[in-house]
Amino acid sequence: MSRRYPLRTGFKRVTGLFAFWEYAGFPHVLGGPVMSMAADGRIQAETYGGGVFRPIKIVPRAVGQVMLDKIEALSREHRAAEVKFRDEWRAKIEALIPEAGK
Repeated sequence: MSRRYPLRTGFKRVTGLFAFWEYAGFPHVLGGPVMSMAADGRIQAETYGGGVFRPIKIVPRAVGQVMLDKIEALSREHRAAEVKFRDEWRAKIEALIPEAGK
């Protein structure tokens, strides 16, 4: 259950929607259930502190949750691949200069 944040001025409450918006870091997109919308297309999320975002995609809530679950799974895979990559390169440096890993 999401915390209920105050409705922002100029926004109208909506139900049943899920939005995604751009994010600078990986996975480059975040998303959450929509609490309210403004006439200019911005949304207020039920999550992220009730923050206001400009969505790049709006879908039915159930569809959005499935998409978010997939994005989160991809993020976990990405993190594991980064760790593996870093460990492999660290081992190569340590093979060249064993003192580097101490």
